[in-house]
Amino acid sequence: MKEILLTLVTAVAAYLLGCISTGTIVSRREGVNIRNEGSHNTGASNVLRVLGLKDGLITFLGDFAKAALACLIGNLLVPSAFGIEGLGRIVAALFVVIGHNWPVFYHFQGGKGVACSTAVVLLMSWGMVFLTGTQTGIAEISRRSWLFLVLSGLATGASWLCYYHALQIGAASKVVPIDKLSVVITLALAFVVLHEPFTAKSLIGCALITAGTLFMVL
Repeated sequence: MKEILLTLVTAVAAYLLGCISTGTIVSRREGVNIRNEGSHNTGASNVLRVLGLKDGLITFLGDFAKAALACLIGNLLVPSAFGIEGLGRIVAALFVVIGHNWPVFYHFQGGKGVACSTAVVLLMSWGMVFLTGTQTGIAEISRRSWLFLVLSGLATGASWLCYYHALQIGAASKVVPIDKLSVVITLALAFVVLHEPFTAKSLIGCALITAGTLFMVL
């Protein structure tokens, strides 16, 4: 019973933290109602577009911080339960993003969850590293590998920002299928750069993905 109650408390606390709209707070300080400007979204990308780099960065960091705090609370309240290690962190991660995207205080109209999701991914991934005791292997990573890891992280972040921006300005029925073309591009690059074998199965799959995308978009 105690585990259930603490899990529920974690979920509610994380959701309420997610409902805190950094974008709304920042824009009100500037005398602007961000919900009436740009894409009418309270996320960092719309704040950046409407109010500039400083306010956009403050919004991103604020949303990032609330997600990190939610995961920390979840980890403290429910480090493990029902045989699942880190359950509190998992529940908190889910509900803080739900609260950010659908805040009860703002008629369930929030942001896209980019900063919150970024914090969740970082905390969950590093949490797994320490949970499995493999953090000692970090020192063995070469400088070349670190370079590619950093570049990969930057590219992934930029990709998500572009994806969410596309969802804000375009129809999801067209944006999502186009996004799936990344599978085709990845396979093509793996063949050209990494010299991985390109089988008939891969070719058929790429052709079907491309045909399906064109069919939905055109």
